[in-house]
Amino acid sequence: MNPRHDLLPENIKKYFYELTMIEEMLISPVIPIMSVYRLNGGQFVNITSIVTSLPRLIKDIPILIVKKNGTQNNSKEFKVNRNRVCTVLKFLIENNPSWKSHCISIDSHHLNLLPEDTIPNDFNEINDDKLNPEEQNIINQDLGPEIHDNT
Repeated sequence: MNPRHDLLPENIKKYFYELTMIEEMLISPVIPIMSVYRLNGGQFVNITSIVTSLPRLIKDIPILIVKKNGTQNNSKEFKVNRNRVCTVLKFLIENNPSWKSHCISIDSHHLNLLPEDTIPNDFNEINDDKLNPEEQNIINQDLGPEIHDNT
């Protein structure tokens, strides 16, 4: 998401470097997650279209946090800073040709729902004790890329 960093004003450059993964998802017009359906004759890919109003709502970003029962989400990776999101979003809308061509705008209501500088409390979360044993095994292993042998 970073434009050529050497062309950025110092105050904007700092915000781009400080963006958390969650903040990037909030201001990204396209989130690179897709559904792939396998059909007998091939594959059908359903890709979400570009949104024209940002930031997204926390509950609408495609993330599910699985946490241990009785624990709180206190990872700095989930922190959201409203001012940082607003500053980067304004910069991109004013300076990025792709954003201009898609007429992306700021949704002030969504922006005001973001926390000033803390971890939001409206993530999609589930306690790990709510998962069945098969689901717990899946989230506790590294499946890596799936390799198919078509011979």
